[in-house]
Amino acid sequence: RQSSSSTRRWLGLRASASELSLEKQAASFDAEQAALYSRMADNHRHPQGPWKVMLEAVQGAVADSANPTILDLASGPGEPAATIARAIPGASVIATDISPDMVATAAKVAATLPNMKAEACDMEAISAHSDGSLDVVTCCYGFMFPPNKEKAIEEAFRVLKPGGTLVATTWNNVIMMTMLRDLMTSVLGSPPP
Repeated sequence: RQSSSSTRRWLGLRASASELSLEKQAASFDAEQAALYSRMADNHRHPQGPWKVMLEAVQGAVADSANPTILDLASGPGEPAATIARAIPGASVIATDISPDMVATAAKVAATLPNMKAEACDMEAISAHSDGSLDVVTCCYGFMFPPNKEKAIEEAFRVLKPGGTLVATTWNNVIMMTMLRDLMTSVLGSPPP
């Protein structure tokens, strides 16, 4: 078993996530990593993929809302925000990420959709949105990244309207996730939620 520091070096990380400020974490997520995540994210487009399941949950949650506002946390290259924006044209969809390179990538996607925008957002402090202001918050495989996972989830619920819906996915029943969970625990110092 590799040590935490040697695993971090193998992954190209300079320090564990718990040792870095959020600003440094965001800066360490460069354009090359953003491009890799964009390619990986495309694997979620298949019919049993998380974006379809999340879209169905969001559609059910906003079925009676004329112009819902939907915040997608840890949106990376802009998904599932773009999928949701295309399927629900009356919605205002906000793709967010802490990484400037990911926000820039999502902004390019948002420029093609009239009801989507991209903005920088720290999941632990969703300061651009007030209490009870959003109909739905989505997060596809993102709640394992912030150092204070509990705070990130609290923030998601804080910005939801009373009766609002949180739609989130986790890495639970995927065979290789056991190895990835162990790796993340080694690198981050705690297991993903």
